[in-house]
Amino acid sequence: MRSPSAWGESRSASHVGPWVALYRALLAATLPITSLAPRFHDKARRRARDESTAAESAARRLETLREDGREVVVFHAASAGEFEQLKPVLTRLDRSRWIVVQTFFSPTIYEKERDCPLFDVSCYLPLDYAGRARAFFAWTRPTHFVVNRHDVWPNHVIEAHRLGIRTAVINANLHERSLRLHPLARAAGRALTRHIDLLLVPSERVATHWRALASPQKIEVVGDSRFDRVLERSREISPQATLPSGFADGKSLVVFGSVHASDEDAIFGALAKLRESGKHRSQRYLYVPHEPTPEALARAEDRFSALDLPSARFTTPSAYDGEPVILGDVVGILADLYRHGDRAYVGGGFDAGGHSVTEPAVHGCAVAFGPHVEMLDEAVEMQRLGVAKTVRDVDDMLEFLQLPEEPRALARARQEAQEYVRDRTGASDRIIERLFGPSHPASTGSPCSAGSSTWAV
Repeated sequence: MRSPSAWGESRSASHVGPWVALYRALLAATLPITSLAPRFHDKARRRARDESTAAESAARRLETLREDGREVVVFHAASAGEFEQLKPVLTRLDRSRWIVVQTFFSPTIYEKERDCPLFDVSCYLPLDYAGRARAFFAWTRPTHFVVNRHDVWPNHVIEAHRLGIRTAVINANLHERSLRLHPLARAAGRALTRHIDLLLVPSERVATHWRALASPQKIEVVGDSRFDRVLERSREISPQATLPSGFADGKSLVVFGSVHASDEDAIFGALAKLRESGKHRSQRYLYVPHEPTPEALARAEDRFSALDLPSARFTTPSAYDGEPVILGDVVGILADLYRHGDRAYVGGGFDAGGHSVTEPAVHGCAVAFGPHVEMLDEAVEMQRLGVAKTVRDVDDMLEFLQLPEEPRALARARQEAQEYVRDRTGASDRIIERLFGPSHPASTGSPCSAGSSTWAV
């Protein structure tokens, strides 16, 4: 590992400041709760069960890999969405120069992707206690610590910085309603960003928010690697996302994706109005709850049935008998299901945020979502450009459902959504170049289940 002086400045943790000291004190106070969590929470139990074993296995593997002289870079992705966003970056990394350690926080994504060929070793990122962070960097000994999107843990960043490890956040998101921007929290945010060397952000809008917390010299607009990933995934064959034969033949199909309970009144209220015109059965509906629990599926079945719209389950295609509605009762394939639609309403926008709007857009779906999408930079931009429709009430949803009655408008909306994604690809190459310099040929590694730094100090 390079010494701190090699980066042109001295890095010391002798004085961490009052905000960091307060954070550490509060974190220490939560230790009894944290230690009890595995008894009551399934994910915490699974993580506690595997964390030590995963770290020990990764350490042994890493020592063997170091023998060829490559340097180590640690990438962190908290959960499934963040790892999808990270995949095109990992694919482009020159593995002949770097050993890649991939860390996760969620056991769901760790259990699914721990043997992915896009990295060399994987494990959980330790809970954010200073001693555990220090121990993690002692055995990984990386030159770079790269966090994707927003899962920035203060003690890990501080310890990495103290050790002379280059710290970066890529696809760094910060929305205007973030608590980090509250006047009472800004001092703490500035204390943290002093330990981050580089913030690679998706847009000028997000960069403006970060400038309230970090030195402008650390912030660069390079785009969002999510666009590269959704384009790559749209070109992959997904036999799991096949719909029953004849379901949408000659019919317009709208996908209701990642639906929350808060979206339901707008959806079913609009369908009720469409029923009054007798046109509700002229379309086909693919309805996918954000969490397809038995309760959510049963509630959807009842509400569709009340509108004379019988439904079938996606996982029982043999039982399909011409129903106009299919309920998505499985997770993990929504991004591929969007390929079947000509319109997509993306749920969650009637709560505190929404879900991926780029996944339907890349397949040429006209896109709509609820009013509260400030957390999604791409949704805000699509609103501003008029590329997507904001649904604020039943009438807005009805207008969206009636779009097939205006074929030219529908065709234009579909084309603009697809072009929006395609015009914004290429961020992954810029991220790699900014992190590690030019001359990093793309890897031929699979996207899994589905040198000297140029950084300025």
